[in-house]
Amino acid sequence: MPYTHFTEDLHGLQEVIIKKIENNEKNITIYAELKRKEHTYPHCNTKTNTMHDYRTQKIKDIPASGKPVTIVLKKRRYCYPHCEKSFFEINSFLPKYHKMTNRLLKM
Repeated sequence: MPYTHFTEDLHGLQEVIIKKIENNEKNITIYAELKRKEHTYPHCNTKTNTMHDYRTQKIKDIPASGKPVTIVLKKRRYCYPHCEKSFFEINSFLPKYHKMTNRLLKM
């Protein structure tokens, strides 16, 4: 069962569904995915909701409670049926091709 909006706001991850949080002596791991929505195909600006597959990406985030934080993001790849090309869903907290959140890059 997903955590409440309070938890999402606490971690600053709006539009993210937090599935699980593991907090041990050394680090905090947040398992998450984005809410599914229609995305715009980048080559022709056509909207699509057709999913191709999922990929998992580990992302470093700002420390919390003095511990390093890792987000394990289950990313969707969408495809555009007319040309059979795929692309990853867009999110607001992770720049393209990065493995660190925007807020960690600003530190």
